[in-house]
Order: sequence, then C-alpha cells, then structure tokens
Amino acid sequence: MSNKPNSMLLVFLILTQINQVLQGNFLLKFNNIRFKQQSDIQSEYIEIIKDQYNKIQDIYRDKSKILMNRIDKAKNKMAKTEARRTLEMSGYYEDLRLLDKKCTLFK
Repeated sequence: MSNKPNSMLLVFLILTQINQVLQGNFLLKFNNIRFKQQSDIQSEYIEIIKDQYNKIQDIYRDKSKILMNRIDKAKNKMAKTEARRTLEMSGYYEDLRLLDKKCTLFK
C-alpha cells in the first residue's frame, strides 16, 4: 500500500513536469511568434527609411548638380569678364602711349 501513494505521487510529479514543459514550449513558441512579428515590422520600417533616404539622396544629388552648373557658369562669366578687362586695359595703355607720343610731337 505504501507503494501506491508513492507511485501516485510519482505520476503526479511526472504529469506536472510534462505540463510545465508543454507550457514552456507554448510560451517559447508564442515568444518566437511575437519576435518574428516584431522582426517583420522592423524590417518594414527599415525598408521605408532606406527608400526615403534614397529619394532624399536623389533630390540633393540633383540640387548639387544644379549648383555645380551655376558655379561653372559663374566661373566662365568671370573669366570672360577678366579677359575683356585685360584687353580694355591694354587698349587704354596703348591709347595713353599714343597720346603721349602726340603730346611730345606738339611740344
């Protein structure tokens, strides 16, 4: 008779351990599912951020090209103005030289 209560206790302990294992597996599976869902959501957010970053990068690349073109045009305009100024200065110098020559002739 003392054997029966011990075996009943043993069966009870085994069943409680099985129950705990099953509940643990369920919680583990539940946590895995939640982790997977969270991971999927984070992946979607990352894709959205990457897409937005690429769009902004394209916008600023285009703006940068426009500004570089404006800088090139301004440099060309400045170079032409400088060349014209140099030619005018040499012309003025030549005019002054000729006037000086004429003045010396009249003296």
